[in-house]
Amino acid sequence: MHDCSFAVSSLLPTLSENLFADLDVERVTSKLQQNRTAKTNEAGEPIDDKQRSEQKIALWEELKILGFTRTISSIYLLTLLILFTHLQLNLLGRFFYLDSVHTFADQLDLSHSSSESSPTEPRVKAVSDETERKYLTFSWYILNVGWKRCVEKVREAVREVIGSMSLKEPLSFQKLEELITEIRTKVDTTSILETSSQTAYPFVDCLMPPEGNEAEVIQGGGATLSDGVTITEESEECTTAASGSTVEGELQDLLNETRDFLESPDFQNLLSHSLTQSFSLLLSQLRPTFEITPKSPVLPPSPTSVQPEESSITELPTPEMKDVPLAGVIPVFSRMGYGVLAGVGNGYLEALADLPELKAFAVVVYTGWEDGGL
Repeated sequence: MHDCSFAVSSLLPTLSENLFADLDVERVTSKLQQNRTAKTNEAGEPIDDKQRSEQKIALWEELKILGFTRTISSIYLLTLLILFTHLQLNLLGRFFYLDSVHTFADQLDLSHSSSESSPTEPRVKAVSDETERKYLTFSWYILNVGWKRCVEKVREAVREVIGSMSLKEPLSFQKLEELITEIRTKVDTTSILETSSQTAYPFVDCLMPPEGNEAEVIQGGGATLSDGVTITEESEECTTAASGSTVEGELQDLLNETRDFLESPDFQNLLSHSLTQSFSLLLSQLRPTFEITPKSPVLPPSPTSVQPEESSITELPTPEMKDVPLAGVIPVFSRMGYGVLAGVGNGYLEALADLPELKAFAVVVYTGWEDGGL
């Protein structure tokens, strides 16, 4: 688990840089600040109070969509990256574990004790260093390409849920929780036009390239293919693959198994539990924004007022809650994205690492050799 958390932490700067550059909340915030004192527009023409008011509203509307999209996307992308990295390292760990068991058995002359006529079970070998290096390169996809799919799905859901809401509309904490749940529902599902039904959104498309394009990811990540071609310059659409470059053998088998796990009900269940954990943490951090701060501290009762049978521990009263205008929630919500993708002291990363469902999924991966190996 520690290795997985360390690996994810090392990838977060790239993810956050791309995400925050695309969803540039700070740029819009800066324009809002300039709007307060601006006497001319960008074309140098004088602006009156009505124009300034219209520009202010337009900027706030843009900030509303950007702020919610950025933080919610951060939750999804961090969760997906954590689960994908755990899957990668657990798959590799399984083969190294099996190889070490076989090696130990060989040394004790236990693996080939049967007669020469007896069939020998195929040995599952650990992947080569070259295959391991190329396989781990696949985190490049979500960091440079797949994240855009996720952001667009979130942005669309945010627009549908809060796009028409007034900036002055008062929000309770419960209402905010309901809005986030509604956004999650739209992100987590996709419509089937033929049947007008809903199905789980295939997040595997955010984590892995279309089948047949695996070689392009290896090249985009700067790895060398078997034909000796190396491409270190990043390509956002992964279209710079040299002709004849292919992914085959044990690497292709490993990628196929990875895709099978990502498309499995076990992974869908794990993803749902992980997102619930992540959003619960987000909401717990947002809750103080809606709490009414007492005017004076609540003091514990004096020792004389406590009966002998009563506990000496005094429970603090539940804080009263207040409604906050949507415009007042937006700046707080927008800033949450930095904490979600923080490389050091990331509470989201720590919370998911201890998730029982993640540990159970690791067991499923480790016992997967029964279905076939490399």
